[in-house]
Amino acid sequence: MAERTRLYPALSFQTSGPHLSDMDLFDVPAEAYMDGHLTGIKVAWELLQAAERDDLGGCNPAEVIRCAVEAAVQVIAAPRSANRIDKTGAAVGFLSVVCDSLAAAVKNWNFRPLLEESLESCRSDLVSVAEELRISNEAFIAQMATSSVTARSGVRHA
Repeated sequence: MAERTRLYPALSFQTSGPHLSDMDLFDVPAEAYMDGHLTGIKVAWELLQAAERDDLGGCNPAEVIRCAVEAAVQVIAAPRSANRIDKTGAAVGFLSVVCDSLAAAVKNWNFRPLLEESLESCRSDLVSVAEELRISNEAFIAQMATSSVTARSGVRHA
């Protein structure tokens, strides 16, 4: 089996094989549910500590956390193995800690300015996209009108 490399030195559970396309953002062992649950708690602890210390190789902690959460959710959504030795317990343990941490953080943090900034950024992006579409559509309509006139002027009636 090919050697796996950590994507971030501080995280044992996000790895890659010889090719970057071989990334595993929730690389934990298949275990019995309760053993896996403990593993999930441990890797959540790793992730939260690395994010707190800004020890993610210059990557945006929110992106790293989001990718790990998505990967854990995919584990839970996948069909279960018949022998119940899989990554489900780890995914549940991981998500429990991450969700509990978020709930605790929200109680002690004024998150409204961040949400307002996110909403305003999204609104601004939507306005920009709408304007780009309007300009693109106007150019397309003008091009089609020109093509239509050119095509008609080339047709001779008897």
